[in-house]
Amino acid sequence: MSAATPKKGEIDQSGNAADKVKKGLAFSLVAVALLVFYFFADEFSLLLRSVSLIFALSSAVVLYAFTEKGKKTFSFLLSSRQELHRVTWPTRTETLQTTILILALVFIISIFFWLVDMVLGHLVQWLIA
Repeated sequence: MSAATPKKGEIDQSGNAADKVKKGLAFSLVAVALLVFYFFADEFSLLLRSVSLIFALSSAVVLYAFTEKGKKTFSFLLSSRQELHRVTWPTRTETLQTTILILALVFIISIFFWLVDMVLGHLVQWLIA
C-alpha cells in the first residue's frame, strides 16, 4: 500500500488545489443553477429555465470531468459500459421461461402459506374456545 493511498476509515485528502477549486466551482454552479431555476419561476418561461439548467448542469459535469476524481469516475463509467457489452444476456425465451417459473413458485408458496395460516387460525380458535 503506497503512502498516498488512504487507510480504511480515513478520508482521502489527496488532490491539488486546482482540483479542489474545480470541484467547488462545479458544485457551486449546480447549486446556483437550481436556485435560479426555482427563484425565477415567475419571471421566465419553463423552457428557458430548463434549457439554462441543462446547460449549467452540463457545464458542471464537464468542469468536474477535468478533476482527478472526475477522470477516475468517467474512466470507471467507460469500463463499466465496456463490461456490459461482455455480459451474456439471456434470450427472450429464457427470460420468459424464468419469469413464468418464478410466478408459478410465488403462486404455490402463497397457497402454502394461506393453508398454514388457515390451519393455525383454526388451531388458535380451538385453543381459545
